[in-house]
This record gives sequence, structure tokens and C-alpha cells, in this order.
Amino acid sequence: MKNGKCSGACCSGECDGCIDVCPAGAISKEKGFITVDEAKCIGCGACVSVCEHDAIKIE
Repeated sequence: MKNGKCSGACCSGECDGCIDVCPAGAISKEKGFITVDEAKCIGCGACVSVCEHDAIKIE
């Protein structure tokens, strides 16, 4: 995740498309911030394709 991009402020607290599309259930929202559980992430890129803020990248 790019620091500072996925917060309630930039996403109006309603952006959660990445959570919905993650087939591994690796993405969640905690205290207004999107978090990725790297142990669960399968690197499919579905979250990257739906992120309207260009806040997610796979490294």
C-alpha cells in the first residue's frame, strides 16, 4: 500500500471496493485505514484494478 493514500480522508470513509474483490480475504478496514494481511495476499491484483485512488500496488 502506498502510505497516506488509503485513509478515511481520501476515500470519504466509504471506499472499500478492494475489500469486496479480494478473493483471499486479505484486505480489511481497521480504524478507518485499509490494511492488507500479506500472509493471506495471493498477489492476484484484483484490488489494484478497482482502486480509484491508485493507492495499492503489488511489489
